[in-house]
Amino acid sequence: MSAPDAQLFLRELDKKLWTAADRLRSNLDAAVYKHAVLGLIFLKYVSDAFAERQAAIEATLRDPKSDFFLDPALYAHLASSLHRSNPHNPNRSPPHPALPPTGYRDQPVPPITLFASE
Repeated sequence: MSAPDAQLFLRELDKKLWTAADRLRSNLDAAVYKHAVLGLIFLKYVSDAFAERQAAIEATLRDPKSDFFLDPALYAHLASSLHRSNPHNPNRSPPHPALPPTGYRDQPVPPITLFASE
């Protein structure tokens, strides 16, 4: 998209948003409209704060000098192994032969006693 086309698109979008806000404002009480608008403003603030923090964390994870550095090759290997071990993945790897075929959920739970039996 060229710069003039982008500017035209943004102007049209701005006009549509203001028209929608005017229509909404005309149908709502001021107190109800205030809550809707404040909620949207808060959502925008949280979204921007999340994006900023996410970028900072990604930069830390990509910095080899950081204590939290993740080697991309290791990360790709871990992600693919987690994907293969997902029970909902039809292409998953078979379970490791040294591990029991069932998890701890299938084993009986011993009864809990509150008082020592005499």
